[in-house]
Amino acid sequence: LNEQIARLNSAIEAAAQRTDNQLVKQLGAIAGIGPVTVASLLAYLPELGQLNRRQIAALAGLAPYNNDSGQHSGKRCIKGGRASIRRVL
Repeated sequence: LNEQIARLNSAIEAAAQRTDNQLVKQLGAIAGIGPVTVASLLAYLPELGQLNRRQIAALAGLAPYNNDSGQHSGKRCIKGGRASIRRVL
């Protein structure tokens, strides 16, 4: 089982390298982000690197949206976006 996991991890890393080597290096330099997370980001968010940080956060469903109306100021919460990448993160 450990051997199979090691083979799959190396296959994931190789596929990510073939996709966008520069972006893989940049994402891999971030503390706490491993090869599986990098591959997931590349797969689920192909717009990464083309949009700004606020747009990417909204696309991933991590941007807080307000619940305001008139004088009422409601609680901010995250919603929408791509649930698959949100689960990975």
